[in-house]
Amino acid sequence: MQAVVPAARNEGALSAPDDEVGSLDMEEANALTETTRRLICYRSTRPGWAGPLARYESRATRTGLAEAAAALVGEDDGRMGPGGAGPDVVDILVCTHGRRDACCGSRGIELLADVARAPAISAAVRTWRTSHTGGHRFAPTVIVLPTGTMWAWTDARLLGGVVLGEGSIAEYLGHYRGCASVGSPSQQAVERAVLAEVGWALLSTFRRASDLGGGVIRLETELGSTWEAVVREGRRVPQPDCRTSPDLATRQSVEWVVEGLRQVVPA
Repeated sequence: MQAVVPAARNEGALSAPDDEVGSLDMEEANALTETTRRLICYRSTRPGWAGPLARYESRATRTGLAEAAAALVGEDDGRMGPGGAGPDVVDILVCTHGRRDACCGSRGIELLADVARAPAISAAVRTWRTSHTGGHRFAPTVIVLPTGTMWAWTDARLLGGVVLGEGSIAEYLGHYRGCASVGSPSQQAVERAVLAEVGWALLSTFRRASDLGGGVIRLETELGSTWEAVVREGRRVPQPDCRTSPDLATRQSVEWVVEGLRQVVPA
């Protein structure tokens, strides 16, 4: 479960206006906001595979949250719930959790302000402020749903390219943190290497990673291609806190090296 609040909706923002609230006068809209909460659930439709997640949404009163959440999780299709948006909506979660990390708090807010001043991308895109998503050294960090992809050092231009799937994928690889529904770090590394070969289409299709042993990772895709590569641990990189020197870091992370990526024919 992730705690989110809507980002400010300024004119020209990526966030779409809420049709239900927008049709009311100000007093009615404020009353609706005070008494109800929006519930959104994303889940996989193909266990074991990464790919587009199914979106479920409804509204509930504060006292009925538990019952509404249980009902929403029990939905068996991706259609919208009462007062909700359908499965074609794109949700953009921007980490602004300043209590966890100052960089997320400041740079996340700056990103939302830049997005609000950017030309509208789509009437079905919503931006949200979210609690900590990990990787604060990559601030501002973003999760894009329903693809479940995570992005680092994000700006408004990059976010527009990600949402629309436009531009050379090579420009975005350095910002790609992986997909939430892909498995281990070594599998994530191979997926990123295949993304460099295949392009944007990979992120909107179903794919499955598996460990074949001996450091060999296989990635099957529904694009008609299967890939294999050897993955090994590379250097260890310091994880400094916000606005501090890497020399003061007390934690490290592993860089994963992908070698011998090749397209194969499944057995």
